[in-house]
Amino acid sequence: MDKGTVINRAKNLYINAGKSCSESVLLALKEGGIDIPDALLRSAAGLRAGIGGSGCVCGALMASVLAAGLLKEKDAQKISAALHDKFKGKYKSACCRVLTRKYDFQSQERKTFCAELVGFMTAELLKEIARLP
Repeated sequence: MDKGTVINRAKNLYINAGKSCSESVLLALKEGGIDIPDALLRSAAGLRAGIGGSGCVCGALMASVLAAGLLKEKDAQKISAALHDKFKGKYKSACCRVLTRKYDFQSQERKTFCAELVGFMTAELLKEIARLP
């Protein structure tokens, strides 16, 4: 799968397949040919709605950080910092409850917004891992 297809797949998994934002990022990477272990996919289940529903850190950001560590362990801290800074630069917060506060959590508008977050983080992760050996 090419980069655009992986990004679109991540958004589609979130909107249409009932996957959480973190699961959507990781599963799209796996389906796109990146070696994401099933154990990591299963562990993402607890990240739903900002760490177990607490509304803390966005799952799309957390999944990208986990994937960065898995794929580029030596550079994981640098990549994770860059991902965090890009996310906060664009959305002004990394907190799920802050990001989604203006939406009813069950609404289609919130799902569409969160799908945008999923797509953005998938794209940024792919950029970061592509530029390093």
